[in-house]
Amino acid sequence: MKNTRLKCWKQLLCIFIIVWIFNFLITVDVHIPQPLKHLLEIQEAQFAVNETIFRKNIVPNVRLTREAKKPEPDKKIHNSNENDNADASFFNSWRKQENDTLALPSPLSAFQQYYNKYGNTDDSVILYGHRRNSAGYLTLAIPTVKRPFNNYYYLNFTLNSLVSNIDNSIASEVVIVIFMADLDMAWNKHTARLLYLDFRIHFDSGLIHIISAPSKIYPDLAILKKTKADPVARVKWRSKQNIDFAFLMLYSQGINKYFIQLEDDILVAPGFLNDIKSFVLRQNESWICLEFSSLGFIGKMFHSKDLFSISSVLLSNFSSSPCDILLGYIRRYMGQPLPIHSPYSLFQHIGRISSLKNKMMPSVDIKFKGFGSKVPLITILPQGEKPPAKFKTDMDIVPGYRPENIYTNNSYFWAKGIKKRQYFKIIFEKPLNISRLIISTGNIIDKTDTLELGILKVGANEKDRFYCSDLRKVGNFAGGDVDSLIQGIVLPKNINCLHIEVKRTQFKWLIIRDLQVFIDRNSSRKPG
Repeated sequence: MKNTRLKCWKQLLCIFIIVWIFNFLITVDVHIPQPLKHLLEIQEAQFAVNETIFRKNIVPNVRLTREAKKPEPDKKIHNSNENDNADASFFNSWRKQENDTLALPSPLSAFQQYYNKYGNTDDSVILYGHRRNSAGYLTLAIPTVKRPFNNYYYLNFTLNSLVSNIDNSIASEVVIVIFMADLDMAWNKHTARLLYLDFRIHFDSGLIHIISAPSKIYPDLAILKKTKADPVARVKWRSKQNIDFAFLMLYSQGINKYFIQLEDDILVAPGFLNDIKSFVLRQNESWICLEFSSLGFIGKMFHSKDLFSISSVLLSNFSSSPCDILLGYIRRYMGQPLPIHSPYSLFQHIGRISSLKNKMMPSVDIKFKGFGSKVPLITILPQGEKPPAKFKTDMDIVPGYRPENIYTNNSYFWAKGIKKRQYFKIIFEKPLNISRLIISTGNIIDKTDTLELGILKVGANEKDRFYCSDLRKVGNFAGGDVDSLIQGIVLPKNINCLHIEVKRTQFKWLIIRDLQVFIDRNSSRKPG
């Protein structure tokens, strides 16, 4: 009896398996492999989630007009979803009216009251320079705040780069608005004065003017809390940045036909204005945002008439998301599904120091016009010392590119097949008190072959000085580099060795290009 039952169960199981296999074969999509199809389904689901979040949390917070946006003559308008009539009246109604007023969340009530009273006509915010009487072609907007190092150098360099590429024949078409956005008003006024003295002729002509916002428009940033993704310091930083960008946009309405957001540490490509005009003329469809840089918010171009709506979203969601994430939502739901990037970037990032404390931003735009033809300014670093040392590594060295090459001008260490936990060690002949340490990886011209994910450890145990095995982590590589001063890395005294460790296997090879050691000779240390 038992054998008969077992035999029946086996037959039923076989029938079930056969039916399942047959069903699988007739329903499988022969055109798309299952793993790829599954991935696409996941991406679709994720997009749907993001779309729902945007509509639930962002849309209700913004008050806009209900007038449908009209396409420009002879141009088509993008349609992200023609069947979504419920949202079309919102996302396609971004046309500014004379009586538009802001309706913002309670933390920004002071901002709301200020703007609804003065709009963008409050000339008391102008520190130096003046508005022009008629609109031109392009507003170049530069927000700036105090940084730990090199702040005025960056800002001065950026302005020099801009004005040297705007000749007299086109100067009347351009206005540069600098927004002194630091909460330290004394610093704002001092830096504005320096800029005025250095570029007075351009202030007098109306090419440049400087503004500063009333401090009362900012909320109490201390009430902001950390999110799942960001610590408190970063939440405060990006929230204030959203408010800064929105104020600058609102002020810039109507100055010129178009508006481009820049940063205070950029290099401009020669002939940039002609390139912008040519790219705009080549657009066959109506657009919301044109991109002239692939980095962050740099080089993003908008119609002046759209600035009120864009700034409304930034303000209504100032603490929830970074500006570049919000911009992606805004662009899509205003009718432009995909980014529109110029063939090459016209603005290159040159700064290494973020306005966020202890953050380094050594990002370069590889699409920049003329990139790879010369050394980017971002890689020109202060020179320290190269104290006597020995080098050890377990990486697969490219012949002719020895570890010692990091001490040699015009050469470097190069390795291939980079794997997690591999290391590169610098063992000093005697213990050192180091005040600043700079380690640079990657090709100096195009920043290829950088350390994608790595940490820096140091050894300060006198008994272990020749082995460099008693180590402690002091910091992470950022964009392939370490700068202890900028990153706020605390280095112990009497350092015997440095240990660079790979934290993730990478397909790219690795160049360790340079090591600059700044020795503190005033601090006491144990004899070597």
